[in-house]
Amino acid sequence: MVQLNALVATFAAILSMASASPVSARQDDTLYPEPITIGRLSIPHGYVLYAYTPTKTTLQQACSDSPSRTMVQSVQTGRPDRPLCNNPFSLDGYSGLEFLCADGTGPAASQVTAIATNGTQTHLCTNVPLTVYPLYCGGGASISQQYICQ
Repeated sequence: MVQLNALVATFAAILSMASASPVSARQDDTLYPEPITIGRLSIPHGYVLYAYTPTKTTLQQACSDSPSRTMVQSVQTGRPDRPLCNNPFSLDGYSGLEFLCADGTGPAASQVTAIATNGTQTHLCTNVPLTVYPLYCGGGASISQQYICQ
C-alpha cells in the first residue's frame, strides 16, 4: 500500500508539472523576445525615431522604408507628434510595447530607461553616446542609434 501511495503521489506530481509547462510557455510568448534599438533618423527639417530589432534589421535597412521598423515619434516642426514615454507601439507583430522613462522634469524626463511589454518590464535601455557616428542615408538624411534595449 505504501508503494501504491508513493506511485500515485509521483504520478500526480508529474501531471501537475506537465499541465503547468504549457501555461508558462504561453505567458512567455506574449513578451517581446529580441533586443530593440531606437534609431534617430535625422532629416533636413527634424527627425523621426524608429524602433527596430537589430538581429533582424541592419542600420542600413532601418535607414530605408523597411517594414521591419516602427515609427515611435516624429518631430517635424520642433514639437514631437506624440510622447515618447508610456505611449504603446507594436513591433514585428508584438503589440503592447512601451518606453519607460526616467522620472522628473527637464531633459532627463524623456530619457528612455526601459521597455515594457504588456505592462511587464522586459528590456533595460542604454543611451548610446554621441561619439557613435550616424550612417548617411542619402538625400540629407542620416540615422544613428539612440538607445539600445536588451
